[in-house]
Amino acid sequence: MTVPPRIHVLGTGGTISCLHNDNGDLIPSLQCSDLISRAGFATGAGQPQITGEDIMTVDSSDISLADMDFIIDRVRAAVLAGDSEADEVTPADAVIVLHGTDTMEETAFAVARLCADLSCPIVFTGAQRPADDGNPDGPLNLRAAVATATKLLNVDSEQSLVRIAFGGQVLPAIGTTKWHTTEDAAFRLAEGVDEFAVAASVQKDYVSRLAGLHIPIIDAYAGADGVLIEQLAATDIDGLVVSAMGSGNVPAAMAKALEALDVPVLISTRVPEGGVHFVYGSAGGGADLARHGIRSAGNLRPSQARMWLLTELAAQRR
Repeated sequence: MTVPPRIHVLGTGGTISCLHNDNGDLIPSLQCSDLISRAGFATGAGQPQITGEDIMTVDSSDISLADMDFIIDRVRAAVLAGDSEADEVTPADAVIVLHGTDTMEETAFAVARLCADLSCPIVFTGAQRPADDGNPDGPLNLRAAVATATKLLNVDSEQSLVRIAFGGQVLPAIGTTKWHTTEDAAFRLAEGVDEFAVAASVQKDYVSRLAGLHIPIIDAYAGADGVLIEQLAATDIDGLVVSAMGSGNVPAAMAKALEALDVPVLISTRVPEGGVHFVYGSAGGGADLARHGIRSAGNLRPSQARMWLLTELAAQRR
């Protein structure tokens, strides 16, 4: 008889766990076991074994790089449990991460890059509305995440398949960002992102440590100069991501400051659709930036471009 898969749910807080307090404010309150119960999963022979673990209770707007390290550690522990003869815990076949939507795209990207060697489904989900809303979306999203993980178990892949299951959509973590503050279908996939190439570009089988790295994001805009960049250069930054204009261009004064930096710089774009194309040769144009060693983030939006650089530098710290 085929053994049903074990799917382990990691709770981190977020709107899916929130209830209104006496002031009407949303506060992460429910435990993972509560959320699994409210999702109403079928039980009995042949059904997935769903287990839960609360690893933190935070608003995702306050997620730190150290928190991401811990989430990655717990994902790896859930999947690799039982590798040691002294460890009697059954390893999970798939992992669900319950996460707030504000930074889900960042944590999911980090997991996709730094857990690629696990070769198992890892699915992120959450909610736009709290658990005590008259029509909460969390239970449906959690059921969709489990269904997605179960389906992905039948996909032959040498890399982990990290997905965001949310609002009736199932999207690759790499290339997906939040695009709407309130709609159920809160996330959108950027065109032209090769998730497997991006995930595979980090060395496998190492313990990541993102904490301690400092990579800000700075905006380009009409009339932007280099003052903020020069101020950042005086601090201990490890890299910089620029949310550039158009296809990857910045004002000439800003470009001059960027070109003087001795840390890696990635250029993304503030435009919602399309990617970076280094074609303009005047000062501050993308082609000019490239000649000074500044790199393109391709079709990744600024938040994930930052995670790309963070995970790249984390691998180099090994």
